[in-house]
Amino acid sequence: IKPALKKDRFRHLQNFHIIVPPLTFNFVEKMSIEKERISKKSGRGEASFTDDGFALGLAYLLKLLDQDAAFDSLHWFNAVKDFVSEKKAAIAAQKKQRSRSDSTDMQHVQLTIKRLHNIRREFELLYYSFTGARIFFSEPESVEQKKKEEKEKEEQEKADEKKGDETKSEAPAGDAASPTAGAPSPPSAGVPPPPGAPDAAGGIPPPPSLGDVPLPEGIPPPPMIPPPPM
Repeated sequence: IKPALKKDRFRHLQNFHIIVPPLTFNFVEKMSIEKERISKKSGRGEASFTDDGFALGLAYLLKLLDQDAAFDSLHWFNAVKDFVSEKKAAIAAQKKQRSRSDSTDMQHVQLTIKRLHNIRREFELLYYSFTGARIFFSEPESVEQKKKEEKEKEEQEKADEKKGDETKSEAPAGDAASPTAGAPSPPSAGVPPPPGAPDAAGGIPPPPSLGDVPLPEGIPPPPMIPPPPM
């Protein structure tokens, strides 16, 4: 049905949400009249009159035309609540200024306050019925998708915050000293260490034998000492 309603012949339905406020006001007046009529005929407080079909049909049409967000942008029910509160405050201020001797004006004021109270009550009942009816036409997939997107957004924000903290904790490369700075480089393979240098284990090498030390020219070698007799 939705693709068919998007054709040019149904273009006028694109502004359907604009006529919802007067429709709701007409419905509220009708409900008030019917309830007063029932109370006058029966004379009992137990009698009541309800009509949830209007709220259900309104929720269905807004969902069918994809105008839920457009209607919510009007803030219609909040506007009605504020209007009634302002009217009550204005009437209360006028009531204090008028004389109590004028019974006609006082009766008119009382009827006006009662009518405003009924209007506010009926709009609240309509709002509750309308909000409950919208649940029947809600799409679970869209709700789950919205929750999934919010969860992914939160995870991305946490990851960005963690990444920023790690970047701040890292010091600049030029300020950090190398742990091997100042340490002697290990000897190359195949090159003997200089005489007197400590070996790899940190000890001092033994002195060379006399036979291995070359003598200067012109100095005869020391005489050989014979071994002691057995």
